[in-house]
Amino acid sequence: MSPSLHIVPAAASAAVLYPVDGEAAIPFGLSVILIDLDRLISCPWDTGDWTLRGFFVYHRILLRNLHTGFLGLSAFPTVEFNPLCLLLTLWQPLFCAVLAGCLFHHLFDLINLVRMGHPFCKPFTVTDYVLRRKGRLVSVRDVLSHPAVDLEGIPDIAEWAARWEAAAPERRP
Repeated sequence: MSPSLHIVPAAASAAVLYPVDGEAAIPFGLSVILIDLDRLISCPWDTGDWTLRGFFVYHRILLRNLHTGFLGLSAFPTVEFNPLCLLLTLWQPLFCAVLAGCLFHHLFDLINLVRMGHPFCKPFTVTDYVLRRKGRLVSVRDVLSHPAVDLEGIPDIAEWAARWEAAAPERRP
């Protein structure tokens, strides 16, 4: 999803919650956005590319090609992450708002994936990922080599593929 699809619901929900919950609405709103920080790791991990532009191209390719069977793991928005937040509430009650924000984010992710027609392209648990990854596309290199890859409107794709040491996809009419 684009940054605006994360920021707008986070800001709107925090604004609605602020009159009710006060300052707890701030960590709620921030957690809705910051739970996806693990995506900043996935691109360099997969490609070795640390550029911000590469990050956006990488995620645009993956999002556009969910139909290829790509299975991506986002470690923070998984079921295993929620008990950690719950345990942290014992130490700092502020994490209750963080957990609520994470669950809100999970809901928005699921709604978006259902809307796109690919509700199961993102595993809900790390165990789910480990069990389902065999025989699936799990990297941008796999996606770029898939015969049904869609790269329409992605500029400089041959250069990105070369930079990521992936087979440069052929342009299809």
